[in-house]
Amino acid sequence: MDNPFYNNEVVNNLFSLKPDFDNILNECDNKLITVYTIKGLLSTYYNIKYKRQDLTILLDEQLSENDIDDYINSEIEEKIVLKSSHYYKELIDHYLGKQQRCRRMPKYYYNFFYKKPLACLLLLERYSIDRVVNTYQKLMKKEIMSYGKIVSDKFSIDYSWLFTVELEFGLKYYKDICSQLKLQPDIPYYIGLYVYMNTCNIEELLKYESTEVQDIMKFCYEDRTCQ
Repeated sequence: MDNPFYNNEVVNNLFSLKPDFDNILNECDNKLITVYTIKGLLSTYYNIKYKRQDLTILLDEQLSENDIDDYINSEIEEKIVLKSSHYYKELIDHYLGKQQRCRRMPKYYYNFFYKKPLACLLLLERYSIDRVVNTYQKLMKKEIMSYGKIVSDKFSIDYSWLFTVELEFGLKYYKDICSQLKLQPDIPYYIGLYVYMNTCNIEELLKYESTEVQDIMKFCYEDRTCQ
């Protein structure tokens, strides 16, 4: 299976010959390039799962040296050289050592960052450690939901146009794509999927997903978890 971030199964199944609403997240033979240009629920999910795995790797005793090299050292100029087996504490010490002044004792920062996503350390490349602690939720939401537009020179389907908040525009775009793909539009199916994509419950979307992915998604969409 190709990378699902580029081949969103929701889109693939929508443009299959026999779309099946019960299987909209299942793998589909018809592979299309999906371009994400908005920070919606599904696009954020694929971004987290397939582009930003450092959002689901936690700062704890299971953290490996490879994780640090792959997701931290690959992004920063001053590489972090580990000297012990307490990797997550060493990482915090590294950033504490770069601070001119810290308001709290090191133990506080160890406890604060424990079990948080590895990606949060990249915030410390841009902000002071106390600013990250004080505004963690705001900064992490921005980090999680920031990603560039995927550009393809092949035929692609723009996710934001397909499931835009204006049904009439999304429906027109759907019909245009069907015409280009030489497929017969299924209007009732599209409308049902449109409603689902704009109102779906995170718990339903993620019921088979790992705890780490569930937690990071809920972090972004807390106001939708009770629907």
